[in-house]
Amino acid sequence: MSPESNDPVLAGEEIRLLAEIGYMACGGGRIRSAREIFEGLRHLRPDCAFPYIGLAMACLSAGAPQEAISVLRDQGLDANPEDTEIKVFLGMALAMASRAHESRRVLGEVVAAADETMPERRLAEKLLAHTPADAGARPPLEPLATQAPARARIQPV
Repeated sequence: MSPESNDPVLAGEEIRLLAEIGYMACGGGRIRSAREIFEGLRHLRPDCAFPYIGLAMACLSAGAPQEAISVLRDQGLDANPEDTEIKVFLGMALAMASRAHESRRVLGEVVAAADETMPERRLAEKLLAHTPADAGARPPLEPLATQAPARARIQPV
């Protein structure tokens, strides 16, 4: 949805502010609040990546990587099939669920498809560097789950 959206409910800047509050709630351990905010944003902006990423980050913060995978794969990619940002976070969630092979495949697809100047590609490359090829090894990605790298990219919508 474009920044010029004539949404009768909330303006783009209000949506951006709610997303930031959701990420802060997630980072502050208020997982239920974060989920509620991002669920509402998902209903308002189903064609945008940030509500699905926010929901997934809340799941990851709650220690539920399988739920994050479901949100990203079954909801986010269903609504936005080619979204590289959703795919990067899916790759991270797969790695955190000790599904390294799948993670590397998804992240590799992002690297292959995305322009080298895209932040999604740079993040995918960094995640690949920390995702072991051995499916049994758990990668050191937990600190990334508490960060909200996509937050800085949220534009008024």
